[in-house]
Amino acid sequence: MIIAVTGATGFIGRSLLPRLIREHQVRLLLRREPALSSLPLQVSWVGADLLDPPTLGPALRGVDTLFHLAGTMERAGSSAAEMNRVNVEGTEALANAAARAGIRHFIHLSTAGVYGRRLHQGPHREDCAFAPETPYERSKLEGEQRVTAICTDEGMRLTILRPTGIFGPGRDDQRQFFADSAKRRFRWVGPNRVWVHPLYIEDLTEVMTRLVTIVPEVTEIYNLGGPEPIPYSRWIERVSAAGGGKCRVRELTMPFALPLARGVVRGLWALRGGTWSDGMARRFSPDLYRTVDSEKARRRLGFSPRSLDVGLKLTWEWLKSSASTPA
Repeated sequence: MIIAVTGATGFIGRSLLPRLIREHQVRLLLRREPALSSLPLQVSWVGADLLDPPTLGPALRGVDTLFHLAGTMERAGSSAAEMNRVNVEGTEALANAAARAGIRHFIHLSTAGVYGRRLHQGPHREDCAFAPETPYERSKLEGEQRVTAICTDEGMRLTILRPTGIFGPGRDDQRQFFADSAKRRFRWVGPNRVWVHPLYIEDLTEVMTRLVTIVPEVTEIYNLGGPEPIPYSRWIERVSAAGGGKCRVRELTMPFALPLARGVVRGLWALRGGTWSDGMARRFSPDLYRTVDSEKARRRLGFSPRSLDVGLKLTWEWLKSSASTPA
């Protein structure tokens, strides 16, 4: 069985690759020639670019399963137009090429950000309404929709994964956050308490590996969150404590004043003939939830994330062993 992977040199791809090569032949689809020393001996690579569709078909010949991890996001400095080209048009081009190449199973990495931030307590389920708030989240949702349409029309099996809050060894853009949490005091300023659902990288890639042998009859979608939801302020404190710090977050929120303010503003808005939107409601909600219900993945995929403390310990060990850890 040949497994192809886009985005293999990214944070998630670097964690997934060692798992795949234990039992499968792996082919990487890369835009540019890699440093050969950076690739395991067991993998091959071919030149392929999501924004150059003619390069995709030849790269997928003979492939059985395709992991589509490639994408671009705000933290990479990408514009909304660039995210649309890569996350929407590039995904669509890849799905069309995969269908023509006879790919059996397309595994698409999306994000739980497609749900936005829930106003009411409780996690997002796979059938919850969409409410993406950023250009990245909107592009990932549209990418999902286009690949779903193609797979449905062409009879290609599709699995969509919606993880949230991924952290762990190898994520360089989290270095400074971890370092700051160990030695500084944070102030959380704003009207809301935001609940997050951190997911350790190895828990994500472990369950992704199982999908190679779990081919759905119809399109399947799985939410993937960590072992426990937690307010963002408490998450900062847990990160600090795991690294030996004593960071305390001071929350400058107004949970008790918010209901009164919401009622006043809503009343005034109604007098002017305005419509009360979800976006306005979020500004006056004491709590917003970026949490997901992972029960389906637990039941069908054996998903069982480790505790936050274990994941944080392993992440700190990686940071402290790296010479480039911020001082």
